[in-house]
Amino acid sequence: MEMTGDQIDAFRKDFNEAMKALEEKYDITLRLGTITYYKDYFESTLHAEKGRDPEKIAEQQFDRDALYYQYDGIHPGMYRQVFVSPKGTVMALIGFRKNAKKYPLLVQDIHTGLYYRAPLTVIKEFRNEKFFPSTQQD
Repeated sequence: MEMTGDQIDAFRKDFNEAMKALEEKYDITLRLGTITYYKDYFESTLHAEKGRDPEKIAEQQFDRDALYYQYDGIHPGMYRQVFVSPKGTVMALIGFRKNAKKYPLLVQDIHTGLYYRAPLTVIKEFRNEKFFPSTQQD
């Protein structure tokens, strides 16, 4: 069974289509992890989250991942916490890249909607900054 990257992509697409019925039936969101394939087999992990709201799922994932960074001043409940960068840009903390050593934080520019990577020092620098109560744009 020789597998190619295109076949793996097609498998992922077919798998996601087949899982939609289960997602609706059990009110969950299923996500297939990275597929590792070899000459004669392939494997992956399957992640299931309660609920179907992408924003709520992202917040739950943030709260779980925040525990890895609690000694750096990050804690559950800081999802979409807003701060002002040294350049005056209003940014929101939205996630993590757990395998990244230099830039493990994911932040979003509130005004442009662009995503950026950031170092942990950003949180340490802005811990005493004025935090805004909401990330909603007018």
